[in-house]
Amino acid sequence: MNITLNNVGITDTVENNRMIADNLLEAARQVEPGNTKIISYIEGTNGTVQVESWWNITSDGKPYLTTMILKPVE
Repeated sequence: MNITLNNVGITDTVENNRMIADNLLEAARQVEPGNTKIISYIEGTNGTVQVESWWNITSDGKPYLTTMILKPVE
């Protein structure tokens, strides 16, 4: 994941980590019961990354991130 992020200009900084976390928190608002796939995008200085996140709902009703895949947008 680090290589994919670095290639689009998203380096490991507090600000960029916050941007990624905010993106995932926004995706969590869309989770429905069952296995939910959410597609979102993060813009870097050199390109865009597609974030494919897979979610479930825990027994107490909270969204749980099970898988995250980053793909460069061509």
